[in-house]
Amino acid sequence: MRAVQLIGARVVDRDGQVVGTVHDLRLVAGPHAHGLIGYRLDTLITGTAGVGDRLGYATGDVRGPWPLPWLFSRLARRVLLVPWRDVVAVEGRVIRIRSSARQLRSLRDGGGDPGARDDVAGQPE
Repeated sequence: MRAVQLIGARVVDRDGQVVGTVHDLRLVAGPHAHGLIGYRLDTLITGTAGVGDRLGYATGDVRGPWPLPWLFSRLARRVLLVPWRDVVAVEGRVIRIRSSARQLRSLRDGGGDPGARDDVAGQPE
């Protein structure tokens, strides 16, 4: 599977509710074949993530000229993180997940360190 197949896809929860559109992907480094380091998909980022998130404003790690931290922090509340392990199917431009939208964490409230988890499953069936 290629990243381009996921970016722009619509995420639908177990109840059929649209969670959002995939705007970004979180990858984590890990061991790969022949002793090399490889990257695996950890999280789908849906919502309004963008430049502010990539610069660190969304999680409060970066201080900067007001009102940038305030603006990017507010936008990050609407960004939902979908763990790759929750994906049950990728059907064209629709990604189906096993959890409900209410169970997902926002970038602002629970973005955390994506490298801290090691229980990410492989590709969905």
